[in-house]
Amino acid sequence: MALKNMDKIKEALPDLIQIVMFYDEGTVFQTTYEQPINIPKLGENLTESLSHIRQLLEICNIEIEPYTKLIYETKNIVIIVIKLGERSNLALFFRKGDGLPKISSIRRYLLRIENLMDTDKLELDKRSLEDLKKEVTELELEVQSKLSNIEKKKSEITNIDSKINALKDEIEAKKKEINYEDDIREKIEHIVESKKEDLQECEEKETKKILKTEIKEEKVGLTVLEKSLDEGLKVIDKFKANIKSLDDEKGKILTEINIILDEIKKIKEKITEKLTEISKLEEAISVKEKEKFEQKMLEESLFK
Repeated sequence: MALKNMDKIKEALPDLIQIVMFYDEGTVFQTTYEQPINIPKLGENLTESLSHIRQLLEICNIEIEPYTKLIYETKNIVIIVIKLGERSNLALFFRKGDGLPKISSIRRYLLRIENLMDTDKLELDKRSLEDLKKEVTELELEVQSKLSNIEKKKSEITNIDSKINALKDEIEAKKKEINYEDDIREKIEHIVESKKEDLQECEEKETKKILKTEIKEEKVGLTVLEKSLDEGLKVIDKFKANIKSLDDEKGKILTEINIILDEIKKIKEKITEKLTEISKLEEAISVKEKEKFEQKMLEESLFK
């Protein structure tokens, strides 16, 4: 439909060279230009031209109103940019004739062109809306995945806590065992000292011999106890080292959880931003659909 209207415009205006239909943000909707012309850059520059005029009016402290027509004339060409609708524009490139090109012959096509452009923009907005909703869904799934990851890490911490508690119980049990052996060691040492005193006071050879043997046996028992106590202390040190290692692991997991929580916070902020965009876009689409319906009714009444 757009190409048909452009063909009719060119038929109505023999001096017309090229046509560019574009939106305010610079997107080219339709044009007679072809490669190697940089079409996106063409739309961008046309939009910048309108923006410069607006800035000029602001600098000059002139009340700004929506433009209706912009004319650029040189020795050989004339460029006329016409405001079609709220967001759409039409740029016409003419060879220089005797006077300014007449645009009255294309006025009856402008309403159709505007409607076509805004309809296309409406479809683009609808696609953007679907993309935004898809992004929100993906972000929400990402949040759920990260929350699930946090639960797994919490489970790991629970397991670590269980291991730490078990090691602490082992330490307490080992300490009781050591205390018990230490008590026995003290009793044996007391017995040895007592026997040594008896040995010093004893005069009978046979009794001395027996006492020496008993002291020797008690000392062997003390050596065994000392070795057992040292091993017990080493076991406790090993348990403590394991607890420290588990605490370090737990600390790393807690750090990872905090990092994930920060990531979730940022994702939720993105979701909030996207939901705000969705709300605004849905409102804009609703307005455009209403305008489209009203425009259609107007067009039908104008072109009957």
